This record gives sequence, structure tokens and C-alpha cells, in this order.
Amino acid sequence: MVTRTARKRRLWSLAFPATCLALVFYFGYFGLYGEHGLLSLIRVTAEKSVREAELARLVAGRESLAHNVISMRAESIDPDLLDEEARSALGYSAPGEITFFDSQW
Repeated sequence: MVTRTARKRRLWSLAFPATCLALVFYFGYFGLYGEHGLLSLIRVTAEKSVREAELARLVAGRESLAHNVISMRAESIDPDLLDEEARSALGYSAPGEITFFDSQW
């Protein structure tokens, strides 16, 4: 027959490993699924690469616009660019010209 003291001792001897196991599961779960866990890191890394590609596209567009602005300054105006912008803004074309519209803007 097992005495009451032996049962208490066995219970306490299992309490420490059970507590450690519960802590391992707790931290393991939140290390994987938590707000700062591994899956969140993967999601943020993928989002970062998408945002970097978008930034590169926007920077290239801005550089193109900056080049157009520099080309249209009074001291260094490009006649072809001026003609192109005027025709585009006013919708004019000469007879016999073929006009291609770029839907990029």
C-alpha cells in the first residue's frame, strides 16, 4: 500500500517536469505562431520584398518625371519634348500623323 507521503512525493516529482514541458510548449507555440514568431517573420519578409519592388518602380517613375522637368526648363528646353507635351495636353495632331496613346499615365 502506498502511503500518503509517497503519493505527495511522486506528485511533486512529476510537477517540475510537467511545468517545464508546459513552458516549452507555451514558448514553442508563440515562437512559431506569435506576433513576433517565425511565421510572422516569413510574412513580413515577403511583404518587404513586395514593398521594395514597388519603391524601385516609384523611384524610377520619379526620376523620369524629374528628367522631364529638367528638360522643360526655360534655359534648356527640348523642342521635341515641348511639342510632344503640347500635343498631348491639347489633343492636337497634324494631318497625316499617326498618334499612339500611352495609357501609362
